[in-house]
Amino acid sequence: MPPSIRTIAKEAGVAPITVSRALREGDLRVAGETRQRILEIADRQGYRPSPEIARLMTGVRLARTPKYQSTIAVLVLSKTEKSPSEWMPYTRELYKGIERRADAMGYGLEIFNPRVQGMSPDRIARTLYARNVAGVLILPSRQRVVHLRFPWEHFSALAATYSLWSPHLHRVVPHQYQGMQITIHQLRHLGYRRIGLAIPSEMPRRNNYMAASFYFTHESLLTEGKNRMPPFMIPMLNREKELTLFRKWFDKYRPEALITVAGRCSEYLEKDMGLRVPEDIGIAYLACLDAPPGATGINEGAEHVGSVAVSQLVDMINRNERGVPETPIVHLVEGRWVPGNTVRDIRKSKQGGKP
Repeated sequence: MPPSIRTIAKEAGVAPITVSRALREGDLRVAGETRQRILEIADRQGYRPSPEIARLMTGVRLARTPKYQSTIAVLVLSKTEKSPSEWMPYTRELYKGIERRADAMGYGLEIFNPRVQGMSPDRIARTLYARNVAGVLILPSRQRVVHLRFPWEHFSALAATYSLWSPHLHRVVPHQYQGMQITIHQLRHLGYRRIGLAIPSEMPRRNNYMAASFYFTHESLLTEGKNRMPPFMIPMLNREKELTLFRKWFDKYRPEALITVAGRCSEYLEKDMGLRVPEDIGIAYLACLDAPPGATGINEGAEHVGSVAVSQLVDMINRNERGVPETPIVHLVEGRWVPGNTVRDIRKSKQGGKP
């Protein structure tokens, strides 16, 4: 007789529904020891689920009104963003997508911030395990990259960020390499050639050098020699020192347009240096959600990132995939260009006509 849920149930001495739950949802419904015994028997018997049956059952489940399945723990790594009301706009939009998709799939959410709550990772893990929480979703850190020791082997875990530097988990993140590519393409289409980059010094590492790497490629290979310039890595000092360094960089390289993120650079240009945006200089933002209203730049699709992250995490829970993966998989969500009032078409002005 070929291996099946019934043959596994007979050898394990449990009901077929228990085997089905153990294979599909693990310790959310089946005790850990029982689940492990069922998995070992299934492996020994050479059981493989039928893709066709799995597809049909997925259709049946999607047609139902989702019932409560379990809770997903949302881990916040930022010590300054203590509650959702204090989160950056990108993180709030990300969480909106997480909430929407989790609700559609029958999962609740509980937020943990170990750096604010004063809870050790082990204490959080014990709390989650006691509540039968199998999934952990990690949100971005705005300050720095994080190395997090956690008993990952007990949980399905996924990061919606690169700011979790270790361990290397599966991730769903914005495609920031593509975002920089689109930004430079659009600026060049509008006539800008001397394109500068000013970002916080910690930012490239926080996003795995995704955005900065395309800028460096562009400047090294595609930009005419006279228009090349190194990026200004904002040192995050006090305002006076930072302004002095920024002004020195700006006066030396004289960019026509600046790619940046929300922060002090636009304030320096307009208030301290007396430049008009976009008449004297164009500004494009790598994350429009965190930028001033009307800003030009990239919408990173934060809500969609959150939605995809939950879908991937629930799939991991259903596959009983726990711990740090041997081969992490990264899902990239492409952003889109948002026209605004911080850049203009300078092609005619460069040709001697009116802009």
